Amino acid sequence: MYGGQSNNNGGQPWLTGNDNNGGGNNGGSIKDSGNVLQSIDQSNTNTATNTGAGGSANANNNDQSNTATNTADVDIHGSGSVDKSGNVAQLITQSNTNSATNNPPPPPTSGGSGPVIPACLTDPVTHLPLCGANANGNTQTNSADNNVDVSIGSH
Repeated sequence: MYGGQSNNNGGQPWLTGNDNNGGGNNGGSIKDSGNVLQSIDQSNTNTATNTGAGGSANANNNDQSNTATNTADVDIHGSGSVDKSGNVAQLITQSNTNSATNNPPPPPTSGGSGPVIPACLTDPVTHLPLCGANANGNTQTNSADNNVDVSIGSH
């Protein structure tokens, strides 16, 4: 397309680019240049596990923060045609996980000698269970920025 712009994304909708022949084909060509692929993967995990009798598992009061920035600055200029250039793909993946698991063993049977001890003891004053699993008071924050500046020209 002479004297204008057309989208050439190679059949991939997440890629964008410009072809600009500048009204003529009087010079060399720029092809497959300035293409940028950026990817950032981030994850945070807090895990607490208890498998003993009368215990607890806590994954409490944790702060998790992910900050990610993809920046691309592509400047393509030349004479003649520009083809399949200046395509930018940016991906940011972030995840946070807090988990607490309490798996005490089953209480013993009364077939042996001595008293049966429950798998989860109770507080003698409050009568609340002394075992459990908690993932309380956690803060999770994710922020992401994709910035792109593509300048394509033909002289």
